Amino acid sequence: MDEIMGRLVINGGRCDFYMLFEEGDTGELVVTFMSILELMLRGDVFVEQSNNFANLIVSYVKDGGISH
Repeated sequence: MDEIMGRLVINGGRCDFYMLFEEGDTGELVVTFMSILELMLRGDVFVEQSNNFANLIVSYVKDGGISH
């Protein structure tokens, strides 16, 4: 989870889900997704999707607000 938060900070607090893991590694994809679910539960990240099947955008939440 620290790696995900670090990547979000490096990318200005917001990035596409697929930027959070190495391409082609299904195991890493699953672990990253589960970590994001935990971060959402803790209130550390916000995830949005513009419509069905669109990319997931993950945003770092700081001080009660979403980082843009």
